[in-house]
Amino acid sequence: MKSFALLSVRNHPLINHLINQLNQKKSLPKAVIFDKKNLSKDEIDRFCERTGYKRKEIDFFINEIYEIPIFEVSNHNDPEIFDLIDNLKIDFLVNAGTPRILKDKIIHKTQFGILNCHPALLPEYKGCSCVEWSIFHDQQVGNTIHWMNSDIDCGPIIKTRSTKCFRSDRYQDIRKRVYFDGFNLLAELIEEISYCSKENFKKLYTGSIKDGGNYYKPIDRESLDIVKNKIKEKLYKFQNSVN
Repeated sequence: MKSFALLSVRNHPLINHLINQLNQKKSLPKAVIFDKKNLSKDEIDRFCERTGYKRKEIDFFINEIYEIPIFEVSNHNDPEIFDLIDNLKIDFLVNAGTPRILKDKIIHKTQFGILNCHPALLPEYKGCSCVEWSIFHDQQVGNTIHWMNSDIDCGPIIKTRSTKCFRSDRYQDIRKRVYFDGFNLLAELIEEISYCSKENFKKLYTGSIKDGGNYYKPIDRESLDIVKNKIKEKLYKFQNSVN
């Protein structure tokens, strides 16, 4: 079995969900490596605005159940993490909410690299607010699992999966479903990669780089209002499933 570690922060809103999913698949990480830079209040507030959660409802990190080894570094890019990876014999890393733009040294430190879940269908939608921009342009929302490289959201793609949208959905329903679908897909791929043979890894999990698409900046308030209204009025093209 290949060993992996999660890169995250202690106050990431979905870290517990990912660990719960991994536990169900009997694929717990060998370690969780926290960066000391937690998510800011604005970032947590943005998550709450997108999902409808209140801060008191967020299931922040709890480790008493699983007793996974926990380590903390000042920065996921700093040299102190390299010895940690070597000592633990980590085969690959998983971005589970790092606050850093990861550099080449850490990306290429392990045998297989760093696995990432991007909340959009690559290569079309790179960058920020990709769920919102996908809806704005009447394109399918979903998630992409890929290996990271030095270019943002451009690494080898392993798998994409669209997210169902229903006529009864509000904006927050779709946003929350994309979040959870992404971490569920990430857990699924982690399990498969952890237990696969070298032959199957080469065939199924090295991924392929796909050109094209655009890089998007954070969505502005006016465009976000258009997105919300489109969903409210059931005008989003993919808002056609029956719940």
